[in-house]
Amino acid sequence: MHARRSRLPGARRRGRAPGVAAVLAFLLGTAAPLLAQQSAATVPEARVIRDLVLKGDLGTGKEKRSLSGIACAPPPGPGPRACILVGDEKDLMWSATLAGETIRLDARLHPAQAGAGELDLEGATFAAAPEGGAYYVTGSHGASRSEGQYEARRFQVFRIPTDPTTGAIAPGGITSTRALENVIAAIPGLARLACREGTTCARLDADGLNIEGIAARDGALYFGLRNPATAGATILKVPANALFAGPAPKAEVLRVQLDAGIGVRDLAPVAGGFLILAGLGRSDDHLAARRSVIHFWDGRSETAKPLAQITSADDGKPEALQLITDSIAGKPYEVLVLMDGVKDGAPRVYEVPAP
Repeated sequence: MHARRSRLPGARRRGRAPGVAAVLAFLLGTAAPLLAQQSAATVPEARVIRDLVLKGDLGTGKEKRSLSGIACAPPPGPGPRACILVGDEKDLMWSATLAGETIRLDARLHPAQAGAGELDLEGATFAAAPEGGAYYVTGSHGASRSEGQYEARRFQVFRIPTDPTTGAIAPGGITSTRALENVIAAIPGLARLACREGTTCARLDADGLNIEGIAARDGALYFGLRNPATAGATILKVPANALFAGPAPKAEVLRVQLDAGIGVRDLAPVAGGFLILAGLGRSDDHLAARRSVIHFWDGRSETAKPLAQITSADDGKPEALQLITDSIAGKPYEVLVLMDGVKDGAPRVYEVPAP
């Protein structure tokens, strides 16, 4: 019995060799996860410093395994740090305290938003300000994974004010905006992939747009797109105050060339730029989804330097990044990483080489 030959997409029958275009299409599409694995293999593993323990009960069922973002206020001095934790299941949002080797859940937050579906919270960041600063939390701004439908609650950015002395979340005052949805719709090249009310939405595995990372710097919010990632990663820079006041502002579109099919999973501001936690854009089904690479990006150029890779020991995916200690005089960073799909996020602190 002769083995049946498989053909690349676009190859002709009758034994003809596939054209160059078909080969390129295959390499950039079907083989993207494999290419990402091969490239990541040349980056050293980040050194584990310590494991943390989450104290408290995140919730029931999927909530325990759905952490997708963390942000902590700068400490007012030696001692604990006020933080916020978010997840992509059942509107998960908690105030928390990071102290030593523990993350303590303090109080569950309940943004008052009507409508069907989940908030699908994917990232969090802290922006300092003389009047106290605020946490910013973003929804995915993408279609529901199971149905591929538009759900308005996913298309929100939240601002949560903090106490100017402690960084703790101030009571009440949580505001939200849906302006980013219109910002994205006005960007050529992204509008056709964006999910809009009354339209057919592209799902994540069909290059549908999806936000997973967010960082704040100098009055601007940087939104990192997990997808699309076929032509490099996309980061949107938007003025924070303008996003919450009146008409939708214009975004500055920043492109970062990562590996084929690799998008942004999270962002963390550091001295001189940002750390990017980068992972597969389209699918969580491949083994490569368990591996992410931390890059240094200067916030302007189209290139980013890979520093270290993070690999989950189980079915988790590196999902959230929080800076613990910045790099000073060439010393390594210390970063906290949370895993999606693992109970309590399996919080772990890593040492990452300086660029």
